[in-house]
Amino acid sequence: MWYDEGVTDNAEIENIEGYLPVGFFNGGDFGINELSGKIDGRKLRGDKTRIALADAMLSLIEEGSPLPSSREIAERAGVSVRLVFHHFKDMDMLYLAAAGLQYEKHWKNLHQIPSTLPLEERVNSIIKQRTSIYRGVAPVRRATAALDTRSKVVKEFRQILRVSSRTQIEAIFAPETKKAKNPEELADAIDLATSFEAWDSLARQLGDLNERIENAMSFAIFSIIRCSVAN
Repeated sequence: MWYDEGVTDNAEIENIEGYLPVGFFNGGDFGINELSGKIDGRKLRGDKTRIALADAMLSLIEEGSPLPSSREIAERAGVSVRLVFHHFKDMDMLYLAAAGLQYEKHWKNLHQIPSTLPLEERVNSIIKQRTSIYRGVAPVRRATAALDTRSKVVKEFRQILRVSSRTQIEAIFAPETKKAKNPEELADAIDLATSFEAWDSLARQLGDLNERIENAMSFAIFSIIRCSVAN
């Protein structure tokens, strides 16, 4: 739906790939300079505009406007409001494209850490990786917190990230979960300790004391593992 236009659209989301940057689903490079060899000129211009609109939305959200209007987005992108409606059938699709941009900027850095590494190295690596990502996505994540209940695509996109996060935890800490009495419970607890919500709670309290936040997360993970494996 276009929230600022007061129009409700409950239609199913279709052709999601068409609203995301090129390569979003397969890890490809969607950089504007890389597109010319993959698509025709008209499509290239269209993708440039879509990316500009998504980037404009992200900028406005980061500046404190969780629901920027189509006019605000168009003005920031330097295009007409008509082009916003031309490229995105509703606000959900524009949020999805913005989510794709944010993924490319931050979430694609969520890479696997070998389970064969010493436990301390794995713990330090996952904390460094996630705190770096969380610092990058925090402004948008906080500003759009309420959209899980208003936007189907935002809710689904965040669910994809949650599943990816949990899958990563299970792989990294496989040696420990195999020894645990309740492997799933251990994975749940580590996933919670390394979640955005846990980081954000500490970040709001401690501000820029990143080392203290990382130490707290590390203490939580080691304590959880010791308790689980011991029992």
